Amino acid sequence: MDATDNEGLPDEDTTSDHIAARQAIPLAAAIVSDTLDLSVQRVTPLVGLGAVNLILFVKTSGAEVVVRLNKPENDAAKTRGEYEKERWCLDRASAAGIPGPTVLAIGEHSGRAFMLQDRVPGVNGKQSAMAPAELFRVLGRYARMIHALPVTGFGDSVAAFENGDAQRGWRRFVDYNLGQLTDRDPLLALDVYAPNQQGAIRMAFTWLRNRPLRVGLNHGDLARRNTIVDRSGSVYLLDWGCAEMHIVPHYDLNALLRWYQPDNANLRSFIDGYGIAGDEWARLLPELNALALLKAFDLTRWAIGRCPARIAELAECAARCLTLYQGTS
Repeated sequence: MDATDNEGLPDEDTTSDHIAARQAIPLAAAIVSDTLDLSVQRVTPLVGLGAVNLILFVKTSGAEVVVRLNKPENDAAKTRGEYEKERWCLDRASAAGIPGPTVLAIGEHSGRAFMLQDRVPGVNGKQSAMAPAELFRVLGRYARMIHALPVTGFGDSVAAFENGDAQRGWRRFVDYNLGQLTDRDPLLALDVYAPNQQGAIRMAFTWLRNRPLRVGLNHGDLARRNTIVDRSGSVYLLDWGCAEMHIVPHYDLNALLRWYQPDNANLRSFIDGYGIAGDEWARLLPELNALALLKAFDLTRWAIGRCPARIAELAECAARCLTLYQGTS
């Protein structure tokens, strides 16, 4: 390797991601060299656009390669499973006509999981010249195409995608959360809701379970930063790490509304791109709010058993979802 490029990584910046990115430069070079048998010329870390993975651009004697690595503190086997899920989704999205990067290889090297992709030519959507409303319109159109893909399972892994019954999985998901609504519910102790609200919450979940809802593939993170816009105006969709087989279009719509809170013009563009009419949107809103509440409760329960560091954050989010649901139901 002739050189490394630390552009965007000033010496005085000592955040953990910057340090990890610098330290990953030799590893990224070795992965590309060993896996693809290419001569590495330069490695450029990208910091600021990847919250979960380390991302490095590797210039080689052939094409430029994108290397994604799990951060040192994260589990390599789990991350590799996420990368396999992303490849599964990219393959099916591509077959449906949605442009995206090509996965060149997935594996583990020196105890770290990696995914190699070709570098899509263009500019990140958040920094591109394409007007935000137009990009949201494209994302809406892509969302409809994704949601139309055939499904079999329910959940957030390749194994879940390919096995089981989607509707049965959905009902099991609701029934688990209904079954937790007892006087011993740990969400009571976390002040997510009061005992006298339990009956209304049970009614909301039961109502949602009885709605004629459809399970489909959701991207889970339809943001401008997860796109590349090339010179011709083609939009490439990236980063399927949050993909999940869940209720469509509700799951993706809730992620868009609650994570990114687009203004009215951008939301209208997304909805128009998707093809949702005004009367259909009015019908969807109560279902969106009920599903957001259900998902927030479920995530808090997940944190109690699997991720104690996030309990307070997710419990607060669940309480906000309940307030929102009560204000719109």
